[in-house]
Amino acid sequence: MKRLNLVILLIAGILMSNLVLAQNKLALVVAVGKYPKEGGWGTISSEKDIPLITNALKLQGFTDIKIIQDAEATKDGIVKAINDLTKRAQKGDVVVFHYSGHGQQIMDDNGDEMDGFDEALVPFDAHMRYEKGVYEGEKHLRDDELDSLFIKLRLKLGETGNLLVILDACHSGTATRGIAKARGTFEKMCPAGYNPVTSAAKESGMITKGNASRGANQGIAPMFVLSGASPSQLNYEAFDEEGNSVGSLSYAFNRAMRTSDKNTTYRALFEKIKVDMSVLAPNQQPQAEGSMDVPVFGGNVVEQKAYYIIEKWQDANNIQINGGKIVGIYENSKVGLYPIGTTDPSKSAPFATGKVVSSTNFNAMISLDKDISKENIKNYWVFVTEQSYGDLKVSVKLDIAAENLKKQMEESLKSLAFVQFTEQNPDLIIEYGNKYTRGNNLQVFSAKDMILYNESYSETKGNQIIKDVTELIKAYAQGNFLRNLEMVAENYNVEFEFIPVTVNADGTVKEKLS
Repeated sequence: MKRLNLVILLIAGILMSNLVLAQNKLALVVAVGKYPKEGGWGTISSEKDIPLITNALKLQGFTDIKIIQDAEATKDGIVKAINDLTKRAQKGDVVVFHYSGHGQQIMDDNGDEMDGFDEALVPFDAHMRYEKGVYEGEKHLRDDELDSLFIKLRLKLGETGNLLVILDACHSGTATRGIAKARGTFEKMCPAGYNPVTSAAKESGMITKGNASRGANQGIAPMFVLSGASPSQLNYEAFDEEGNSVGSLSYAFNRAMRTSDKNTTYRALFEKIKVDMSVLAPNQQPQAEGSMDVPVFGGNVVEQKAYYIIEKWQDANNIQINGGKIVGIYENSKVGLYPIGTTDPSKSAPFATGKVVSSTNFNAMISLDKDISKENIKNYWVFVTEQSYGDLKVSVKLDIAAENLKKQMEESLKSLAFVQFTEQNPDLIIEYGNKYTRGNNLQVFSAKDMILYNESYSETKGNQIIKDVTELIKAYAQGNFLRNLEMVAENYNVEFEFIPVTVNADGTVKEKLS
């Protein structure tokens, strides 16, 4: 009986541990764009941000996504939604809070701000102008209030949880400047004659009050905050691939998540977003606060396979996509059309298949085996299912003493149609076990004697090393193509500069190589 009880206890323990380790993904998306006229705020395109964020999150396995929009998103409504989110969250969960709407600076009410003003979100029922006795900012959602709400949430999530906050708003912009809409106002929520007391010893920024909310302190989930612009800048809307006016940060986040994986940190994600926003909204600088070096969603990221957009419908069987030779798409490459939202095309059947019939540097024409209407192209992404490498050629010499390893390496490289094996004047030399090799390392050298790969070899690591070298040679071939690329464009003078670097696992640059 004692043994039976022990077995039951062990099984119960395993079941309980599985329950504890189960990680849910929850999100709250707040979008306010159609403010009431009496509040004084202009209309912005926040409703267009909703699919950008929800689609990106659904691809990452978020199933519990709550959306509150416009009239639902009053101050009380937002606070209630955050409190409800906290109730639903469990220890170890991943949570995203996203806000699209206006923002405004409001007079500091507790003396904790360096510039004398709190940053605040502007709910549906908040007014733009201070009127003593009528409206004094009570419906604004201050950073201090948000911080308190998020601390409760982070305590519920615990150290193993993860909170991402995205604020596609600004706190000193204008709704009527330039072609693109901007979110916020230069007008501050304060009485006439307000003279703030400033101090460098105080803090400034959105939800960064006190050490408890900055990083991963004991018993509290790490939090990372993305903001669309600094407090002194406009937060302009951008235009998506279909010409819709959307939040520039929401759009950049959606695009950055497409190329993120389990090793991507919030720092690396932010770098991708900064690069994208330098083109989408060049007059503003996105801001990041919090746990920068924590993996996105705690490392629980669904990897998105590379895909392309149909940018031109020629007829029912011929389309043009937004990728060409510069991203490795050459004539005779095979493709498949899959529904928007597909993360891995190998796990489902395509709507149609096709072949690349012509390719330029930046786009490719595809002939399809099945008719598709012009109205239907927006429902599909294009994935390369079998790659052709055109005129790419890379000559490789295998100087490997271990015959079994040499045979395995040769078999792997034969899968690359552009690889040619040679003993004379190779582009690359793969060495192992000869008089030039350092210790027990497998090395790859370029013709100019640059070490491209250097890894200690063992049989247990053999398959991974062969895979790494195969991927390296694919990248080398693509680099060779880009080096020889002739940019012919009447209105552009384009110059490429190639700087060898080593990178960390998350894609950030570790060091430049001379």
